[in-house]
Amino acid sequence: MTPPVQSGMMVSCRLASRSTPYLCYFACKMNPHRLLISLALFAGSLNAAMATEPLNDRVTIGKLSGRIYQPGRGELPLPPSERVRAIALSESCSARGGPRGLYKQEGNRFWLVGLYRCSGELALHDVYPEAPEPWFAAWINGAVVAKLGGVACRTHKGIAVYEHEVTFIVENGVVKSRRENANDSKACQHAP
Repeated sequence: MTPPVQSGMMVSCRLASRSTPYLCYFACKMNPHRLLISLALFAGSLNAAMATEPLNDRVTIGKLSGRIYQPGRGELPLPPSERVRAIALSESCSARGGPRGLYKQEGNRFWLVGLYRCSGELALHDVYPEAPEPWFAAWINGAVVAKLGGVACRTHKGIAVYEHEVTFIVENGVVKSRRENANDSKACQHAP
């Protein structure tokens, strides 16, 4: 015996109750439009919750460390290498972007001190055998932003605002200018 079908829904509650009793409740008792909206929202939240963060270039500046990127581009360039391409192709990782650089900013220069991927750090000489350690990063040019320390707060859109944000203008690995912002929880009150 099958209960009446609502708004053209063709679901057999008898069959559904044997395999998944909750499906029977939702399919037979709930408005079909609400059911579809609920399922769509649930499916969308699964994708967002299960997404893997991409690998980011990392930097150490003094005692602080964090993420570094170029606005509009994202990751910092790495010198071309067949080994970098081979590592990227062989990596079985759900995060986009490996391997990525481990940098330090010291004095007025950027230095590449190593690389990392999902499975861990790579020694610089394993990827670039002829490179000195650390390697002066003369290939970096343009604006570079470092987000350092912990998350001070989140904007109403959920965007993280870090305790320190440093913007550099770099020419051939040399810092030409530097602007630093120290943020606290008040920084999110006026952020978009």
